[in-house]
Amino acid sequence: MVTGEIAYVRADWNSAPEADPALGVPTSYYATVQLECDVRIEDDPAAKAAILRRQLAHFEPDGARTPVSATENPDRRLLPGIRGLELTVTGVRAKFKFGGNKPVEQRERVAARFTQREAPGDLAVADRVLRRSDGCPISTK
Repeated sequence: MVTGEIAYVRADWNSAPEADPALGVPTSYYATVQLECDVRIEDDPAAKAAILRRQLAHFEPDGARTPVSATENPDRRLLPGIRGLELTVTGVRAKFKFGGNKPVEQRERVAARFTQREAPGDLAVADRVLRRSDGCPISTK
């Protein structure tokens, strides 16, 4: 399960424009995805080295690190402490909660409060809320 772009919405922020802010209900806005997977464990040193080479190619495309080796130190010595996993996704559940059930004016007010507060996650959530308020669909990227 992965959760991102999460921010707490204070009760007084979440009240309808005409309502008493003291009667607001707190909530959180967030994006979350849960994957169901079949898992295959990989313990073969050569296969684990191949997994690590693919991972390094993705995260360090400049190739600064020497390629991972199943037969040469230090990799050969470290590979027993690593377990490779191959995940085959069999199901996906996702929820994107950014106040879509609230009037545009209320969402914009909450987004402005996020922008002012600037707690971790606030600016990313404010961006999602505002894009939703503009009638733009929420990205699933």
